[in-house]
Amino acid sequence: MTGEARAEAARPAGFTHVIAAAGDAESLGDLVISDAPAGTVAYLCGKVRRPLLENMLRRAGVPVLTLETYDTLTLEPDIGTMSRRIGKRAVDCALVYSANAAAMLAKIVQATDMQGSFEGTTFICISD
Repeated sequence: MTGEARAEAARPAGFTHVIAAAGDAESLGDLVISDAPAGTVAYLCGKVRRPLLENMLRRAGVPVLTLETYDTLTLEPDIGTMSRRIGKRAVDCALVYSANAAAMLAKIVQATDMQGSFEGTTFICISD
């Protein structure tokens, strides 16, 4: 069970029973719970994560075995360098791929005079 993009990649790789959810933790959790697994669900995940899916499954009585398969390292960006690179230019669009990245962007913008650079920005996010 996965999101549609990963489902499309899994099928040609030889996985024959692939079920796609809507692409977020809540819909994946609903899908797993509705499938009523007979045993433990192995959840391959990152060390840095919000435990939404595993908590949802546990509350529904589904045993979950979390298997941390990768880690995310947070970098502490040089705020002065970023401020000089952006300068006074307007940022039209920002791609934000995680809640941690959004928090770091907010920290950088608040610590500099870059607030005006992001006034009309469109933010494209794949995480809450």
